[in-house]
Amino acid sequence: MADNRISLKIDDEKLVRINDALTVLETELGPNLITLTKEDRKSILRLGDKSQAFVDKAYEVAKLDATIVTPLVSIEEFGIDLESLKLFRNLNYRLEKLASDMDDSEALAGHEAYQAALQTYALFKNAAKMGHPGAKAMVDQLKERFPRVSKKKTEEVNK
Repeated sequence: MADNRISLKIDDEKLVRINDALTVLETELGPNLITLTKEDRKSILRLGDKSQAFVDKAYEVAKLDATIVTPLVSIEEFGIDLESLKLFRNLNYRLEKLASDMDDSEALAGHEAYQAALQTYALFKNAAKMGHPGAKAMVDQLKERFPRVSKKKTEEVNK
């Protein structure tokens, strides 16, 4: 292979540590997470960067004169929500970066494996043409699994 950009080998001990770390996240964080329905996601307010300053200021003001907001707003829960938000954003940033890099690495590993398979197939086809013993049988096995798009389907897609 001409351009092998990823070559990841993880020994059993490291894989156990990685899976243990994921288990810790699932065990420690998982029970505290909420799964929203599609409808819930559509109906909740979204706190963006512009709204963050407003929320922070409202919390600060609420703490200054709790008598005004206490009947409807728990200042303690307001503070807990803000701390939770900060925690989720920090963890999410790290996890999303890791997940994105894993997606890219998975895509590249798949690309390289598929590319190697195509090269293998082409080499075996060539070997079969040259009469190499057993190559034709290997080509026939590979041909069964080779995902080809028929000319008719390609024409339909291009219309």
